[in-house]
Amino acid sequence: MKSFIIDWTYKDVKHIEGTFCICPLFMGRLGNNMFQYATAFGIATEKNMRVIIPNVSLIAKTFNVDADMPENSTRICSTFPVFSEPNYAWAIHIQSFKFGIYGNYSVSIRGYFQSYKYFNSVKTVIKKQFMSFKEDTVIKANAILQEAKRYYLANLNMTNVTLVGVHVRRGDKLGLVESQHGHTVAPRTYFEKAMNYFYSKYNNSLFLVCGENQTWARQNLQPTYNMIFLNQSSTPDVDFAILAMCDHMIMSVGSYSWWAAFLNPGEIVYYKDWIIPGSYLSKGYKHDDYFPPEWIPK
Repeated sequence: MKSFIIDWTYKDVKHIEGTFCICPLFMGRLGNNMFQYATAFGIATEKNMRVIIPNVSLIAKTFNVDADMPENSTRICSTFPVFSEPNYAWAIHIQSFKFGIYGNYSVSIRGYFQSYKYFNSVKTVIKKQFMSFKEDTVIKANAILQEAKRYYLANLNMTNVTLVGVHVRRGDKLGLVESQHGHTVAPRTYFEKAMNYFYSKYNNSLFLVCGENQTWARQNLQPTYNMIFLNQSSTPDVDFAILAMCDHMIMSVGSYSWWAAFLNPGEIVYYKDWIIPGSYLSKGYKHDDYFPPEWIPK
């Protein structure tokens, strides 16, 4: 079947004529968009396709990714047939999705696609793209990390430090709609167990706490260990970069936290009871499709 894009005459897409394309139809916030882009990139790599995204998307604004960004991308992608991921599933339809119908024509995809298995074969490339933060983000994140190290080493007379990023997310996950859907939030006891795990392995641990609810964090994460609560005025992209650049990470819940953990080079601890059993969300969820096997449940 002929690619739809060959029929376009707009000069800004001539460089991809003759190539089948895939458009992730972004929905949700940054973490959701990262799953959608990564899935599209995984399919594109498998099928020798090109990824098209809007140049005003969160992905384009936050990272330097390997995608085509024609000015009229929305109009181009609107001409492609749309494949929607069934339900809210995680990788339930991987085989039929990734290796079945795609590669013979251009397509747009809609869904959450929240499984690393959609792009596991290209995870090294995906990590490289998502670690390519904009220059201003890198400068701010590095400055905070270096200042945290200097403060810790100077005050405790230590020669080195193990940075452990701690992400705290509550906010929207406490809403009625979210809880009815099946979401929960990580409690204080989870963070205590996670920090104890790292401190027992690395007694020079310094915990950097990021998140939108620093008030809750300060009230509930008692200073049993060495920790720094980052300023709540820090932007989401800077917090994200800090978490990804730490030596290890303690996750909260949600796709933003998942991606910071996926990009982090060290050990990852996650909250294993984040879905309410029997809920709508639980019926479309497969634990092994969402959490990589090397991550540590607490």
